[in-house]
Amino acid sequence: MLLKRKREIYNRYKLKNQNMYQRIIDDIEVLFSCDKGETRYAISNSINGAFFTVNTSEYAEEEYTVFYRDPFGNSMVNIRGLKVTINKTEPILLPEYGSFLGFSNNTSITSLSMKDIQEIANKTFYLDNQKNIVDFQKLTIKDGNNIYYFFDI
Repeated sequence: MLLKRKREIYNRYKLKNQNMYQRIIDDIEVLFSCDKGETRYAISNSINGAFFTVNTSEYAEEEYTVFYRDPFGNSMVNIRGLKVTINKTEPILLPEYGSFLGFSNNTSITSLSMKDIQEIANKTFYLDNQKNIVDFQKLTIKDGNNIYYFFDI
């Protein structure tokens, strides 16, 4: 039953000549790849530029690797010990969750836990008048009357 369901989802989302699957629902683009041993999702909001990714193959300390760029230009990752190099200068280390790197153009990079990033994404990914088709905390996609968990796809 699950294999049949996966095949139906793949056929609905498949991009030609690529191992990527795509679906656009109410200005929200959902891209995902299901290669052996890894699953990646990229969800973008074409109206406000928000962008969320999760990589289920990279798993550490009960978290998957997630990245979120909010509509204000701020970026969040759940990687401790992240090194950021700007303009080929000395790398700057974000050693712990909560580490923050601010820029003069009022944007920033922050290292946060996966749960914190998911909560922020749920609050800022959509405009007030947009349908919330992705629940970032539950990692689900609502497509019509169907709800898919990222890990079921």
